[in-house]
Amino acid sequence: MTSPVTAVCDHGVVIERDRFVVEQVRGRGIPLVVNLAGGYLRGVSEHLHVNTIRAMASPLPAPRRAGAGGSDDAPLPETR
Repeated sequence: MTSPVTAVCDHGVVIERDRFVVEQVRGRGIPLVVNLAGGYLRGVSEHLHVNTIRAMASPLPAPRRAGAGGSDDAPLPETR
C-alpha cells in the first residue's frame, strides 16, 4: 500500500528534510514547535512521527564560528 507521503517522495527524503529543518532552526536560536498530523494509513504516520521526534531529540549541531564567512560576519544595525 502506498502512503500519501511515499507517493510524493520516499521516507529517507522526509527524514533528511526533518533533520535539515531542525538543524537550521536550532542553529539560528529560533524556537520550534512541531504539530504531528496524519493517521491516513496504519503504521505509516507512526513511522514518520517517530522519525520527526528523533530529529527533534537529536543533539544540537556544533555552534558556528564567527568569522567563518557566514551571515554572523555582518555588522548589526544600530538601535535607537
